Amino acid sequence: MRILTKEEKEAIYIALNCRNYIETGVVSIGAKDIKNMGEKNAAQMGAKINALSIDQMKLIILSDELIGKILQDRVYIED
Repeated sequence: MRILTKEEKEAIYIALNCRNYIETGVVSIGAKDIKNMGEKNAAQMGAKINALSIDQMKLIILSDELIGKILQDRVYIED
């Protein structure tokens, strides 16, 4: 087993960030971002917080957990 390379971490992080699209309809803005910037400012960028299904909520939670593990080097690859 080995720790993920920097490039592997970045690729997985980018893929997991697709959760922003599920949350808001915009890849670069997540629900937390909208809360920080305000809904009016986010609307100007075409983003709004979407109502999520239970399965979508589970996916968002899992994605956040995986990102945390990756950034803490708690994910390994078996070659």
